[in-house]
Amino acid sequence: MDVINKRPYQLKNSAVCIGKFDGLHRGHQSLIEEISHFSGYNKVLFTFAFPGVPYILSPEEKRTKAEKLGIDTYVECPFDEALKEMTPKEFFEEILVRKCDARGICVGDDFHFGKDRAGNVNILQNLAKEALIPCIVVKKKKMYDEIISSTRIREALAKGDLSLALALLRLPYM
Repeated sequence: MDVINKRPYQLKNSAVCIGKFDGLHRGHQSLIEEISHFSGYNKVLFTFAFPGVPYILSPEEKRTKAEKLGIDTYVECPFDEALKEMTPKEFFEEILVRKCDARGICVGDDFHFGKDRAGNVNILQNLAKEALIPCIVVKKKKMYDEIISSTRIREALAKGDLSLALALLRLPYM
């Protein structure tokens, strides 16, 4: 697996899933499964690096887990001022189209992007449609009648409920 954690970079023929991917839990894994359907393309997990934020998995653990899940290229984009100031359209055109050469995109149904999180899945789908790029939006997954989320996993870990955290993560937690 190739790891990219600085700019500039240039990918080719990519199926890209985008998000924070904290924990790479079952819900995140469903996005990776979706981009696997874009056969023949570079499977890219595009995530953001937020310095000083506590995570379920360390960056190294997240990369290892992504590789085990079949990711070809792991992009850990620094969430810097330049990225923070991009409009949704600029992010789509500069990052997804130019830098990632996206031929397919997959996000969760709560995905937001661009300056002040102004872009949502509807905006992304419209931009992708105009660019003739398939865009798949995956609904939140549930387990035990509740949405699987990184917040839920962190809460389970804080309460010492390791069995729930492991069930939501699917892969071992260290």
